[in-house]
Amino acid sequence: MKLITLYEAFLDASPNIGNDDQVNNLLEQINEIRHMPNAPRSNEGCWRSAHVFKNIDWLLKEITDKAFNAVSLYSEKDHLFAEEIKSIGKNNLKINYWTNVNQPGSINNLHSHKIAIFSGVYYIQGTDTGSLRIMNPANTLGDCNNLSPYTRDFNYLPHDRDLILWPAWLPHEVKPNLSNRERINIAYDILI
Repeated sequence: MKLITLYEAFLDASPNIGNDDQVNNLLEQINEIRHMPNAPRSNEGCWRSAHVFKNIDWLLKEITDKAFNAVSLYSEKDHLFAEEIKSIGKNNLKINYWTNVNQPGSINNLHSHKIAIFSGVYYIQGTDTGSLRIMNPANTLGDCNNLSPYTRDFNYLPHDRDLILWPAWLPHEVKPNLSNRERINIAYDILI
């Protein structure tokens, strides 16, 4: 008997990324540019910007490390992926990031980042601001047998300073922010 894995996807979450000074400096930089126009394709109640911040090498290093770990993990699981990465070189990873500030009551609509390899988010303020829902594309209609493997959605309740990464092809959304605080994050894509 030969077992072949058809599909596997992992969400990698790390808590408590960044110290007080680093996070406060990033938050100050965000607040300094919030008067700028909103980026296109923003959700209602969400201010978005692709501004490049200073002094965030600490965060970019954490994202890069997480991406390299994901490349290693998926290279072990998916031999075709391993061959493609090997021919391109995993050191050619590029981070594209942007800022989201979601007001209380706002959501981020269901979407995916199909041109990227991995996507993720760093929650500057995430505690009690709405769960991140990763939808299983195998069960988009929600009509598969509940006992069937790999058919369930996944909900992640973020906390301040959580850094998360997942395969970019997974549809995801952010549920309503039912708190009285803004959800502030840096979302990112890993490209080659």
